Amino acid sequence: MNKRGANNSNSRLYWYAATGNNALWDFYQFAGADGIDVPPSGLDVLLLNQGGGAAAPMLNKTGLNWALYFGTSALLFSVFNVGIAPFNPILQALALYAAIWAPDIVYNYDGGIQNSDRVKEVFYHEYAHAAHFAALNNNGYWNDNILYIANNFLTNNNSPYGGRGTPGYQRCAIIEMWGHHIGPFYADRKYEQPSKFDRFPMTRLRLEDYRWKYRLERFIPDVGGKS
Repeated sequence: MNKRGANNSNSRLYWYAATGNNALWDFYQFAGADGIDVPPSGLDVLLLNQGGGAAAPMLNKTGLNWALYFGTSALLFSVFNVGIAPFNPILQALALYAAIWAPDIVYNYDGGIQNSDRVKEVFYHEYAHAAHFAALNNNGYWNDNILYIANNFLTNNNSPYGGRGTPGYQRCAIIEMWGHHIGPFYADRKYEQPSKFDRFPMTRLRLEDYRWKYRLERFIPDVGGKS
């Protein structure tokens, strides 16, 4: 794992762990009020001091076999943004790690200083995936999407979403739609306005247009060929 200065401190790790835990409790409260499903209990959340993003492979809850753990390790690497070729010793070691601990949620926190609202928005997004997984009660549906994303990574097919026409893109679009909706919607309920107005000039939008929920209307999923 990358270790650069203060990014490697235990205090930083504990802050992200606490913020992720608080976001989960927020999610349970918000979902209960909205009458929607919640993530399954006993989520295995893996925090990594890596650059990259986050994911909800739900490996622990799906109970995948060892062969599939190794076959989908490319998914974890696409999230880690390590940028190395598949099937080398480092990849094999990480695949073994995933096979043993099998995280449900992966969050990489080495992305610079981030405020609570932005961190929680990502956690809300991933917990929405976990709730979707629980509501489906269909491991095959989720496993097929994991393999779809891993294949996009291995074939360099607009990773991780693929493109319109890629077999399985509809399923991936449905899963990601739910995460992209819940993330900013619950961040808006918790914080309303994002911590930094750094994307849209104040002269173009009213102050209220900066609220997290308005980002739902500005998100165009097909930009860049994403499904």
